[in-house]
Amino acid sequence: MKRLFRQLAILLAVAVIPASVSAWVRWKQGKWDAFRDHTIPLSEISQWKKHVLWVDARSSGDFLSSHIPGAARLTEDDWNDLLPELLKAWEPDCVVMVYCSSKKCHASEEVAKRLCEEVGLKSVYVLRGGWEAWKGAQR
Repeated sequence: MKRLFRQLAILLAVAVIPASVSAWVRWKQGKWDAFRDHTIPLSEISQWKKHVLWVDARSSGDFLSSHIPGAARLTEDDWNDLLPELLKAWEPDCVVMVYCSSKKCHASEEVAKRLCEEVGLKSVYVLRGGWEAWKGAQR
């Protein structure tokens, strides 16, 4: 019996080590990595025939300064205040495209993740390159 418990302890230790390493690597990569394939370049979006609901995850100052025409604003900080307006603009057959300032900004990823997990929206993506990509394409 003692031998069985020792073998189980060894087996458990062997399983815990790779799981811990995997969890650490995922944590280092960031929360959104499981959804990396939901990041779409602007060139692909322009070819879609579907209605796109643009969601700006930047600060109110940035949004008021300039934003994609027709975009709704939604941030984690103002989630409860801004979500009802966004849901009024949402239609079941539309694609939700979230953007923030740039590739380095992760606000869009967090907003998109919450729209999927908390609100239950299915077609939610992040604009690769964010506002900078949009602005660059308008030149």
